[in-house]
Order: sequence, then structure tokens, then C-alpha cells
Amino acid sequence: MNVSSLPFSVVISALSPDGTIATAPGGSVVTVDGKWTFGTATSTGGNALLLNGTQAAGGFGHEYHVLNGGKLYTFTANKFWYLWGGSWTQVAAPI
Repeated sequence: MNVSSLPFSVVISALSPDGTIATAPGGSVVTVDGKWTFGTATSTGGNALLLNGTQAAGGFGHEYHVLNGGKLYTFTANKFWYLWGGSWTQVAAPI
């Protein structure tokens, strides 16, 4: 079988380790869910939070933090913390 003729591609990215911080607008992190980047749309919370290029559950934030065993948190421009678990849940400061 000629692998180069398969109709798909696989991209493998290393997971961002605990303690990784990425700041809008240009930062990014990788979790088990995929690659997290920031979009150009903004709100009082910061920039749009993108998972694999698509806004994740309407979230906005200023920083990504990978903590506590690879969990993704965002810190917003208006100083709130949220944890990703398929949607954003407001939480106490994890650090």
C-alpha cells in the first residue's frame, strides 16, 4: 500500500505540559482536545477562544493555562477563570 495515496492526513502535535501559558492574540496550546488558539473577534473577556480553528462554546479570554494534569483554563481580560470540559465553567483561581 502506498501511504502517500491515502485520502487523509494525520498531524501529531505534542501536548502542552502543565504550567504552559499562552497569551492572546498569538499564543497557542495543545491539549487532548486539540489545538487552542485565539481568534480576532473580541469581547470584554478578551479574544475568541478557538479549538481547532472553531470558536469553543462562545468563549472569550486573554490567556490559556494548562494545569492540573493537562486541564485547560482560560483567564479573561475582566479577571475571571474558566475551565474547559466540553463547555466553559467558571471556577476559582487554579493557581
